[in-house]
Amino acid sequence: MMIPANVTPTVAFPANAANPQGFINYGNLALLAASHPQNPYGVATRLRYSAFDVGASTRSANNEFKRAVIGIKGSAAGWDYDAGYTHSESSLDLGYSNMINMNVLRSALSDPTSRYFPYYIGDQAYRNPASLYAALRVNATSVSTTKLDIVDFKASRELFELPGGKMGLALGGEYRSKMDNTAYAGALCANTLVSGAKAPNAKCETASFTTLDLSTRYNISKQLTLFASMNNVLDKMAPLDPQTYGGMSYNPMDASGAIGRYMKLGASYKFF
Repeated sequence: MMIPANVTPTVAFPANAANPQGFINYGNLALLAASHPQNPYGVATRLRYSAFDVGASTRSANNEFKRAVIGIKGSAAGWDYDAGYTHSESSLDLGYSNMINMNVLRSALSDPTSRYFPYYIGDQAYRNPASLYAALRVNATSVSTTKLDIVDFKASRELFELPGGKMGLALGGEYRSKMDNTAYAGALCANTLVSGAKAPNAKCETASFTTLDLSTRYNISKQLTLFASMNNVLDKMAPLDPQTYGGMSYNPMDASGAIGRYMKLGASYKFF
């Protein structure tokens, strides 16, 4: 179902010095000037209006995801190894039609000196010139892309015999490349907000990082095994950039580096 544009939306955007709250509620603004010919109150007043005369607003989305994985495993010099490489790309194309340019709307309703004033609403909308609608309507598109490369390597071997069994050792590491996340192609994540203000020009990427893990196990008997591990040995903290957080299903909290170095101790017992 298509719906008409709303002339009093609540618009959210990154907070800035001019608007530290990070949103504008146009429903709380006195948009209709006292001198507007359709204002019966003689003072500036609020307005609720669905702009049927502007036409229905439509939104479309096309999301594509590509992922390539290659791996190798084998044995060499007494070690069993397993390595892999993953490349991921995602793109999201958004299209918006018949959105309202809020700067033009405010001028057309509130500023008697504006060339767009007055904007007639309701059953008087037929009096509006085509030039006003051409300025009011905004058709916008955005293209957001993310790319991520991951290399991981694991190796394990048995070290020596102990009275209860063999001692095993495992090494593991992972490298995640810098992740680019470019929204609104060519603008480095900057875009004109519905309010007409410019969104911040942020550097849309998450820096690369590497983690290294160690683990060992000892079979005391056929039933009982002790194990210990130290994850993120180098205590590497995963970077977090709010501009890219969540892109590519990539959440730095999934990585051991996000919570620093930590250890695990445990045991397993087979009853049968």
